[in-house]
Amino acid sequence: MLSTERGWTDWRSKCRRLLRRGTLRAGQEQPWLLNGFLMAVEFLTILPVRARPGPLVAAAGYFPLVGALIGLASVAFWNLASPWMPVNLLALLLLLLWTVLNGGLHDDGLADCFDAFPAGRDREEILRILRDSRIGAFGALSLVFSLLLRWQSLVSIRADYLPGILIASQVLPRLGMIWLAFASGGASPGMGSSFADALRPRHYWGASAAAIAVLIPLAGWPALWAAAVCAAVIALLRPYFRHKLGGITGDCLGAANQLQEAAILMLGAIL
Repeated sequence: MLSTERGWTDWRSKCRRLLRRGTLRAGQEQPWLLNGFLMAVEFLTILPVRARPGPLVAAAGYFPLVGALIGLASVAFWNLASPWMPVNLLALLLLLLWTVLNGGLHDDGLADCFDAFPAGRDREEILRILRDSRIGAFGALSLVFSLLLRWQSLVSIRADYLPGILIASQVLPRLGMIWLAFASGGASPGMGSSFADALRPRHYWGASAAAIAVLIPLAGWPALWAAAVCAAVIALLRPYFRHKLGGITGDCLGAANQLQEAAILMLGAIL
């Protein structure tokens, strides 16, 4: 393993402290905002919101809505910046925006999984490597190839498909995390496993309804192909994680998010 510490959690906390002024709070100050939505925003992004404390599962149905906000911001950023810069630079800046918004949360899971699963000889060793804060060669390579794959896919998407693909790439992977967690259950003590074990059908169907509600008007028919691609990714990951760990961890969910996002962008590039 390389000696460099990731420090994703510390970085997210520092960003939140910098943005804390003007924080949006749930409760009496903002009675029109649902606390579950604020919990989802607080967990999935570094945006300065404060939800009332509660189980993360209460936010599950709002995961796709957070993705929709990121997708809409991505479309706006692309449309505003595209007249002023080449598409290669624009695509790279968009990927940077995504990474900053989610605080590197999903990239951390991707790197952890690519370190742990190839190297771990059994369940306990895989879990030990997943808990290790250092990054190894496979983890570093996974981040590099994820960036390159998504970057080159973004620059290859047709202009008329781009808005729908951008929105679908942020909505569906967050729904896919709910699918995977609900279908797999938890593998070990931790936030991801506790989240998975607490999910019930109402959370799964609520998240699915939220995704459909935003994708039909905002993404159009490319979302149908993207949903099929995400379903295929989840169908491959679930038995693999179940076989190796007996369930999922938070890192597994982060890796699933990144793999689905890359798959959707690749789909957009070949449509």
